Amino acid sequence: MLLEEMSWDAVEDQLKTVKTVIIPFGSCEAHGFHAPLLTDTTIAFKIAQKVGKELNLFVAPVLPYGVCRTTRGFSGTLSLSFDSLKVLTYDLIKELAETGFEKIILFTGHCGKSQIVALREAGFSYTKNSGKSKVFLVSAADLVDERVKELTESPLYHADELETSLMLFLAPSLVSMDKAVKESSEVPKYLIKTTGRPWMKSSVLGDATKASYEKGEKLFNLLVDNLVQVIKDF
Repeated sequence: MLLEEMSWDAVEDQLKTVKTVIIPFGSCEAHGFHAPLLTDTTIAFKIAQKVGKELNLFVAPVLPYGVCRTTRGFSGTLSLSFDSLKVLTYDLIKELAETGFEKIILFTGHCGKSQIVALREAGFSYTKNSGKSKVFLVSAADLVDERVKELTESPLYHADELETSLMLFLAPSLVSMDKAVKESSEVPKYLIKTTGRPWMKSSVLGDATKASYEKGEKLFNLLVDNLVQVIKDF
């Protein structure tokens, strides 16, 4: 049940029996020369949509912006500040709770550390101040298990084999595999920085050249199955 496609009375009617909603979070950031800026957003929304359908849950509109530190400086990357994402997420949680949702799942396809901490802090603040509804946080990285690793041939990080394969399956017209590269950049570990661009050429961290549609289909189904199980465990 996609909230954005429903009328208010349809939402109210379904809320009589369904009390759980997933909020997908993405980003608008560089994903190499070969993949679009909305890669994380597409992956998060498509996984949430499939899971919502399988478990008969509500899915809120995807948030297409996130906290992007390493990819700042690459044209097209639009990063929210940590505080902006935290406040925005807190407001969304509060509104959904007041609407009648009892379980609110924050699901992020963008797995930067700052993004995850901002979402966790928003959930913590809501729980501390109200606690009326339960808030859960799951990232796409949490869904990567041994089965996922067995399907990929290279280390996973950003705009890599995994993300590129998923996009080849979910939105193939937006991927240019002839531009895919393998890049491993040594960004200073302890330096506080505002962008990783001085140490990165393409914004890829991994090997995008090993991606394929076939891998993407299998990986997508695995990630969906894993999120379904996580939610059932709730």
